[in-house]
Amino acid sequence: MNFRYKIPGLSIILLLLYFQTFTWLLDSWRNDPFYSHGFLVPVISLLIILSRRDELKIIKHERDPVGIYVFAFGLILYAAGFLWKALFLSGISLIPLLIGFCLHFYGREFMNKILFPVCFLIFMVPLPGLYTASFYLQHFTASSAAFISQALGANLHANGLEIYVNECAISIGIPCSGLRSIISLLMVACIFVYIIKGSVQRKAAVLFMSLPVAIISNTLRVTSAILIANYFGCEAATTFFHDFSSIFLFIISIIILIIFAKILKCSIF
Repeated sequence: MNFRYKIPGLSIILLLLYFQTFTWLLDSWRNDPFYSHGFLVPVISLLIILSRRDELKIIKHERDPVGIYVFAFGLILYAAGFLWKALFLSGISLIPLLIGFCLHFYGREFMNKILFPVCFLIFMVPLPGLYTASFYLQHFTASSAAFISQALGANLHANGLEIYVNECAISIGIPCSGLRSIISLLMVACIFVYIIKGSVQRKAAVLFMSLPVAIISNTLRVTSAILIANYFGCEAATTFFHDFSSIFLFIISIIILIIFAKILKCSIF
């Protein structure tokens, strides 16, 4: 039988195999504050693949024998996740599974064209240890913001994750840890690095730059809230500014990455 007729049957088997994993992913996207963007990831990957459909149509499909081994590795990773009840492993196993699938049925040239959107799917899989990382980021943000605010003349009292300014209590909760901003900015940075033209080293530098930019911008956001509460009152800091600052600083972070890419002489347009 021609291998093209085997693909639908194999796809159905894989969908049934990954039903529990897909259910977990959907629940995570709905309920995990760090992965509310999860719904967008497969859509973005699909759009990138569709944008290259004309290039993909003219590629001659030649099987790559390496594909079956990559596919097998994906199944082993899935089995490990199933046995250890580590669903994130099952989610990650989708990536080598898809890579092996494409290599085996469509060939290396085809796979190279869609390697980025397939690997980009990593952003839809909730990773373990995020709440532990968030805990440390919360304390870093609280102590850094309090120190900077005091240096700028704010009258405050810091007690762990609580910062008191003019009878206003600013609590550095999980959303204020900055981890969500780091994940979102890293995701956007990956797309940006994929689009721009430049050496691998320069692209890597832009990508790594997104981490300190996200941490610093989140610290400045909390610092700004403290200063506004100090000079203009609690309501000004906890209403309009609280809602507006996240979007504003995220846009500023993206602009900083664009400027950094230009400094490194990467071609953007």
